Amino acid sequence: MSALVSAQPDDLKTWRPVAKEELAQKSSTIDKEANAEILFADVYIEDTFRKIEFYRYMRIKVFNERGAQEQGSVEIPYDDKEEITEISARTVKPDGEIVPFDPQEIRDRDLIRVGKRQRRMKSFAMPAVVPGAILEYRWRTEVKGDSLVAERSLPLQFELPSRRIRYRYRPIMNIESRLMFHGLQVDSAIDFIPDKKGIYSFEQLNKPAYHEEPLSLPERNVYSWCLIDYEAISATNRSTYWRRMGEVLAPIIEKYLKVNKEVREKAEEVVGEAREPRQKFARLVEFVRTSIRIGDEDRRSLTAQQAKDLAELRKPEDLLKQGYGSRENVAMLLVAMASAVGLNANVALLPNRREFVNAGGVLSKLILSVAVSGVAVTFDQKPVFYYPTSRKLPIGMVPAMQMGDEALVLEPGNARLVRVEETPPEQSRRVTKAELKLTADGALSGQVSHRFTGHAAEEFLDRLKSKTQSESEQQVSEQIVEQLPGAKVTSLALKVGDDLTGEIGYSF
Repeated sequence: MSALVSAQPDDLKTWRPVAKEELAQKSSTIDKEANAEILFADVYIEDTFRKIEFYRYMRIKVFNERGAQEQGSVEIPYDDKEEITEISARTVKPDGEIVPFDPQEIRDRDLIRVGKRQRRMKSFAMPAVVPGAILEYRWRTEVKGDSLVAERSLPLQFELPSRRIRYRYRPIMNIESRLMFHGLQVDSAIDFIPDKKGIYSFEQLNKPAYHEEPLSLPERNVYSWCLIDYEAISATNRSTYWRRMGEVLAPIIEKYLKVNKEVREKAEEVVGEAREPRQKFARLVEFVRTSIRIGDEDRRSLTAQQAKDLAELRKPEDLLKQGYGSRENVAMLLVAMASAVGLNANVALLPNRREFVNAGGVLSKLILSVAVSGVAVTFDQKPVFYYPTSRKLPIGMVPAMQMGDEALVLEPGNARLVRVEETPPEQSRRVTKAELKLTADGALSGQVSHRFTGHAAEEFLDRLKSKTQSESEQQVSEQIVEQLPGAKVTSLALKVGDDLTGEIGYSF
């Protein structure tokens, strides 16, 4: 039992002495323009199969009034898998006076729901924050669950310049031999060295601040971070690694792709007299689009039982009976029905460039946590991809964020990374036509129409998502007047639908 007792280091349980040099420091040693600097960020991690415990200790130096204002409050985000406890803080004023923190100042509030997880925030104000002060705070985070890849993604860069960032990590007992460390966007190699107690430690020194920039790559591709993973696959070659990963995943999803009599009969009924492979697949897609509801798209309309069903994978025949499912299940249903009528269809984990570009370049299960479930069906020895959630796009066209990167196609015995090619620009058009007359007093009047196809149509409809007809008309009218100040808009007619192969747009 002693091996299961937390081994939190003593230097994270008590406040460390503050050096005179730290109190006297007038500016950042890394960025002279910085308003504050992290003197150290020290994190100890205790890992088990079912939870991870984090013990964090931050020390920040404030240099000026703006830094005091920016660092005067602390926010700790968390979600329903996490528990935040043992918060303590203090301020050390420039003359060395210590001002303690009142735990009664901690506030807890809801933020937003991200997927299935509810985001919350614990916040508190630091006492007596003035230029030259040193701020210190510690807290414990416990993360519960059995899918903890994301929680083992450790930042090596923060919004402030950091003089020292250190991690100490106690791995999961009995599977330490599988332990893998991936350093991404790091300036130099990171040495992961265990001590006599089996605790791995590594650090980064003098890291510049990370500043978010508009229209940049996802954060995972820009700032410095480390991924800790337990890897049963020892391959270092990309193609070998992902083929073996497919072999691991195949038995897990096999029963959700199984074709029984009910699935086969329904697939044959939907396909009807079609004989050409593309026509067969088109009819199956149309059936799924119109007959199977994807619960992830509108959870508010689900009953408690339906919401519970979404959390579990279901067999294809279950989806045919209940008429709804998660996007993962809908993809599997489409694969099963396509296989039933002789098509070469497989589950494909499509890239998600909002989360990570070139995730397949990191030989880790990371790709499984950032990818989205889709379908790859082979026509003339070339895979065509389909993403069930994008019901509006034509077959062979996936959302922009799923293009231009590699998908993991889980073909039995031949899992592999396949690039999802960008669709030609002529498939995503914005066409504007106007017949206008210029009156004697200098006014233009007439009829204008805007028509969209492909990704342009998807973008237009996304802006109107969850809005009523009148709300949509008002938003479009406001956009027109914003582009044409002083214009009087009349006879506005929206052309919207569930299928982007039709007419999408508006006229006025």
